[in-house]
Amino acid sequence: MRKNSKIRAGIVANSKLQETRPLADLVDTISSEQIDDRQNAWAQVAVNVWSKNQS
Repeated sequence: MRKNSKIRAGIVANSKLQETRPLADLVDTISSEQIDDRQNAWAQVAVNVWSKNQS
């Protein structure tokens, strides 16, 4: 029984992968440098908001 459910789960997972694989090209990916730039920008905004609230 357990083996059958594992096989069934594998079949479902594979079919979902096949359904979503064509969508992978539509996903907008960013590089680690872009992630760092985005995090630095958010950190700067946080510092600016914090400094305005301190006065």
